[in-house]
Amino acid sequence: MPQATPTSKPRFRGKLSRTMLLLIIPITLVPILIVGSIAYFGARDLLKERSFAQLSTIEKSIESQINSWIGEKHVFLYNTAKESEFSDAIDEFLSLEKEDPGFSTTGETILSELDQANAQRLQPVFDYFVVVDQEGEILAAPLADWIGDTVNDEDFFTSLSKGSAQSKITFRLHPFQASDTIILTAVPILDENASLAGAILAITRDDDLREFLRLAQIFPASRAYFINTDKMYLGVTELLKKVTRLEPTIEQKQVLEAGLAEGMESGESYLEMAYPSFKSETVFGTFTWISSLNSGIVVEIPTSEVYAHLNDLFPLAGGLIVILGVVLGTLIRFGANRIVGPIIQIAETANNIAQGDWQKRVPETRRDEIGLLAYSFNEMTDQLVEFYRLMEAKVQERTEQIYAISEIEGEMSSVSTVRELLDVTIRSIDEKFDFSHIAIYELNPSRQYAVLRRIAGEREPQMLSDRYTLNISSHALMKSAVNTLQPSTTYSGDEKVQFGHDRLPESQAAAIFPILFRGEVYGILSLQSKHTLAFSESMLAAVRIITEHVTFSMQNIRSQQATEIDLAETSHLYLAGQRISQAENWGEIVEIIAETFEDISFISGIFVTEGNRFRIRSIVDPEDKRLIPHAKWLPVSVQEVEASLPGTEPFLVIKDLENPQGIPSQLLEIPRGLDCQDLAIFPIYGGERLSALILLGSRETDSINPSTIQPYTNFIAMTSVAFAKISTMHTINQQLAELQTIQEISQAVTQETNLAKLYQALHEQVRKVMGDVSFLITIYDQEAKQIHIPYMYAKESGLATVPPFPLGEGLTSIVIKTKKPLMLVENTQERAEALGAKIVGIPAQSWLGVPMIVQGEPIGTITIQDTKHEQAFDEEDMELLTTLASQIGIAIRNIIYLEATQERSLRQQQLFEATSKLRSSTDMQTILETTVQEVGKMFGTKSARIKVFPRQEPSPQFGKEEVKA
Repeated sequence: MPQATPTSKPRFRGKLSRTMLLLIIPITLVPILIVGSIAYFGARDLLKERSFAQLSTIEKSIESQINSWIGEKHVFLYNTAKESEFSDAIDEFLSLEKEDPGFSTTGETILSELDQANAQRLQPVFDYFVVVDQEGEILAAPLADWIGDTVNDEDFFTSLSKGSAQSKITFRLHPFQASDTIILTAVPILDENASLAGAILAITRDDDLREFLRLAQIFPASRAYFINTDKMYLGVTELLKKVTRLEPTIEQKQVLEAGLAEGMESGESYLEMAYPSFKSETVFGTFTWISSLNSGIVVEIPTSEVYAHLNDLFPLAGGLIVILGVVLGTLIRFGANRIVGPIIQIAETANNIAQGDWQKRVPETRRDEIGLLAYSFNEMTDQLVEFYRLMEAKVQERTEQIYAISEIEGEMSSVSTVRELLDVTIRSIDEKFDFSHIAIYELNPSRQYAVLRRIAGEREPQMLSDRYTLNISSHALMKSAVNTLQPSTTYSGDEKVQFGHDRLPESQAAAIFPILFRGEVYGILSLQSKHTLAFSESMLAAVRIITEHVTFSMQNIRSQQATEIDLAETSHLYLAGQRISQAENWGEIVEIIAETFEDISFISGIFVTEGNRFRIRSIVDPEDKRLIPHAKWLPVSVQEVEASLPGTEPFLVIKDLENPQGIPSQLLEIPRGLDCQDLAIFPIYGGERLSALILLGSRETDSINPSTIQPYTNFIAMTSVAFAKISTMHTINQQLAELQTIQEISQAVTQETNLAKLYQALHEQVRKVMGDVSFLITIYDQEAKQIHIPYMYAKESGLATVPPFPLGEGLTSIVIKTKKPLMLVENTQERAEALGAKIVGIPAQSWLGVPMIVQGEPIGTITIQDTKHEQAFDEEDMELLTTLASQIGIAIRNIIYLEATQERSLRQQQLFEATSKLRSSTDMQTILETTVQEVGKMFGTKSARIKVFPRQEPSPQFGKEEVKA
C-alpha cells in the first residue's frame, strides 16, 4: 500500500477534561432551565385560565341575580300599570290638558296609588315614581319642581315604543341629579293605536348596585363596574363608597366598548381579555352584557395579583440551579480524567497510522468501554486496508454517475414545460443508464391509480396507446413509495415483496421513485432491469438526485408559467371586465366572455341557461382553439347542476374527474373528453336563477387552485355585478313600462266605448311589455254557461275567430271556476293534466291566464301563451295582467251596458218615429206600407212582408191582401 506523505503535526494543549466540563454542565442545565421555563409559563397560563373561569362564574351569578332583581321590578310595575282601574286612571290622566283643574289632583292620586302598592311589599321595589308623556316631559312627580321638566334620554324613550318594560343604569340623569347613579325603570302606556302615549318611570337608587359590585369582587384587589348604553363607566369609588362615574383608559375603552356594541346590537355578549385598566394597570377582565339592565358588567383583577405567588418561587429555583451546577462540575471533572488518558494513547496511535504506519495498533489492556474502543480501532484499521482497495472502483462508478446526472440536469434546465421535462427525464435516463424499462406514471387526485404518461424501453407504443393504468393498492412497491415518500426496490429472489409486472415478466429487479411536487406525490418513476443486482446504493442515490431535480425543475416551471400567465391574463381579463361593465344586455355580456376566453391558458367552456337546459355557447382548447361541440345542449338539467353547486362559494374545484363527489357525471363529459385533470366550475346567477356556467380545465394536475384562478374569480364576480346591474335596469324599465301600460290602458278604458277597439288597445299594450305572444280575451255568459272569444291573436297565424264553446275542463274554464290567476311555465301539459284540464291542439310551453272579476263574479279572462319557450312569463307578468284585468273587466261590463242602453234608446226612437208616421196615415194601404218600411229599418232587414186576413169570408170583390217592402 502506498505510504502517505508526512505532514507537520499540529500542537494540542490537552484540555479535554475542561472542555468536557464546559460542555456537559450547560447541556445538563439547559434542559432543566427549559423544563422550568415551560412549567413557569404553563403555570401562568393555568392561573390566567383559572382567573377567567372564576371571573366568568361570578359574572354569571351576578347576571342571574340582577335579572331576577330587575325582573321583579318589571313584573311589579307592569302588573300595577295594567290593573284595569289604574290603567283607566292613567289613560284619563294622559288625555287631560295641563290647564284642566283636575290635572294635578289626578297625577297626585296616581303617584299615591303607586307608592301604596310599593309600600305593601316586604321590601319596597322602587324609591319613587314619575309619570311622563311620549316626549319625556314630566306630568306627575313627588317633587313639584320636576313637573314640566323633561327627562333627557331620547334613546331610552325610543326603546319604549316596543311596548315592554325597560330598565337602564343612568348617571346624573336630568332632573334626578340628586342621586348620581340610579336605575331607571319604565313601563310604556300605549294608546288605542298601539303608539306610545306616555310612561311610568320608577327610580331606584344605587344601594343594590353597590351590593352587586361588592359580590363581584372575589379578590381584595379585584374591581367590578357597569358600562351603560351611554358608554359611561359606573363603579364604587374607594373614597366616596358610592356608585359614580369612572374614567377608563383609551385601550380599556377600545376593548370593552366592542363588547358593549355587540350586546346592544344582538342582545348578548361575553368577552375575556387582558388590557390596561384604570391608572394603566394591566388586568384580566371579563365583560358580560345584561340585557335586562341595558348595561354590561365588567369584573377585573390585576395580573400582578394573579402571578404574585408564582413569582415568589424565583429565588428558590435560582439557588437550586447553582447547587446542582457545582455538584455536576465535580463529578464530571473526576470522570473526565479517567477517560482522557486512554484516549490520548489512541490518538497517538491514530496519528502514526495517519503518517502511513499501517502496522501500528493500540494496546488492548482494559475490559471496559475504553478497551472496546481500542479493539474497535484496531478492527477499523484492518478494514481500512480493504476499503481502499474497493474505493477506486466505486469512485470510478460514482464519477460516471455524477457526469450522467450533470448532463441530465443541464438538459432539464433548458425546458419550459412539464411535458418537455418528463420527456427529457425519460430519454436521458434511457441513454445514460442500462435499464430494460423506464416509465413515468401520474397519480390521480385520490392517489388510488397511477396512469402511464411517459415510457422508454420495451413495449413502449402498445402501453402508451392503451393508457396503461396500475392500481396502487395492489402494487406493493408503488404503495410503499407513495405512503413513505421514499424509493422502494425489490429483486426476483425477494419473497416478501413481489414486483411482478403483467407486461414485463422478464424483469429481475425493479425500483420505484416518488416524484414530489409541493410536498405531495405527483407521480412515480418506475425502473426495471433484467439484472438482479442492478440497483446498488450509488445507483439509487443517483436516480434519487435526478427525481429531486425533476421536482425542483417542475416547481420552477410552474412558478414561471404562473407568473407569466397571471400578468398577461390579469391584464386581458381586466380589459374584458371594463367592456362587460359597459355592456347593455345579457347577450352582449356572453359574447364578451366568449371572446375573452378564446385567448386564455385554460381549456374553457361557456354554457348558457335556456329554460331547464344548458345551451353550449363555446368550447375553447388553447392548443386546438375553438372546438365544434357534438351536441347543442348539455345532457344535464339546470336543477341537477344547481343542487350540486355550493351555495356559499363563488366557484367549485374538482380534482378527480373520474370520481366526482356530488357532481352530475354528464356535466364532466366534455372536460374528460379533452383529457382535463383539474376543473373549476363558475356559476353566474341572474337574481336567484342560474343563468350560465363557466368551466375552466387543465391537462396538468394541481394547476388549478385558488391562487391561479383568482383573476377569473374576480372576472366572474365583475360579470355577476354587471349582469345584476342589467337585470336591475331591466326590472326598472319593465316596471316603468308596466306603469305606462297601466296608465295608457286606464286612459283607453275611460275614453274608449267600442269593445273591438278596446281589445286592440289592450293587445298593443301587452305586446309592448311582454313581446309578441299569443293573446286572447274570453267573455263568459253565466246564463248560457258559454265562453265567447271576441278577440284572439295567435303568434303564428295572426287574428282568428273561434265559435263559442261551453264551460268545460280547459285551462280557461279552470280560471273562471276558481276566479284565480293560473300560470304554467314548465312541464305545462303534465301540470295541466294534474289540474284535471284537457289540452286541445298544440300544447303551450308557457301559459298564463287571469280572470276579469266584476262585483265578485268572473265575466271572462285575459290569456297569453307561448308555444315554443318555457319560462316565458313570471310573477311580474301575472301581477300586471291581474291589475289590467280588474280595470278591463269593469270597462267591458260598462261598454256592454252602454251598447245595450244605446240599442234600447235607438229602438225607442225608431218606434216613436214609426208611430208618428202611422198616426199621420189616413188609409189602410198607407199604414201597411209605412209599417213594413219602419220594421225593416228597425231590424236592419232588406225586405219585410205583412199579410192581412179578414175576420169574415171575403165578398167576391174583396180577397186576401199582401203588402211587401
